[in-house]
Amino acid sequence: MYKKLIRPILNNGPYSLLYPSQYWGRADCSPPSAPFVIGGSVKTRDLYFHNKTNATLWVVYADYENNCEGRVQWKKHGWYKVDPGKQVMVKMNVLDVRMGDMVSMPIKNHEFLYYAEDDIGHKWSGECFTQIPSNSFHWCWNTGSTNSRNLGLKKEIISPFDESFTLGFKLRER
Repeated sequence: MYKKLIRPILNNGPYSLLYPSQYWGRADCSPPSAPFVIGGSVKTRDLYFHNKTNATLWVVYADYENNCEGRVQWKKHGWYKVDPGKQVMVKMNVLDVRMGDMVSMPIKNHEFLYYAEDDIGHKWSGECFTQIPSNSFHWCWNTGSTNSRNLGLKKEIISPFDESFTLGFKLRER
């Protein structure tokens, strides 16, 4: 179920006027559709995971995939080892929806999901649950196995104007 915003946010960055119908509390965690169907293409962007901790991180991410079964068009990838102080670059697919013939302008934010953990017990997680195996994998969202854990990934929404994005992992200060 989706919960509509009670009032549109009009002064929240350059996308507010373009996205008055965005929803909060996406229980199904599926990629949101554009306010109206225009079509779109799959675009590849660079995604960097930056480890700002003193422990080795293991990262899983999910990106857009229109060839996955069912209505959930996420493909999940993992595990990526990120040593302390280092970063790892992966290629991420996003649905690029644009408007206009002469001047092509994006009308939809780009999104991905992520989960990270270290060997000490710290976790960076969210509310989008799926089965994640213990070995290396590239699976559609609904795929699982007997050696999988049910983990919650966190959704990140990023600007469609940037060609790359860096996500930094650090421990919360107590």
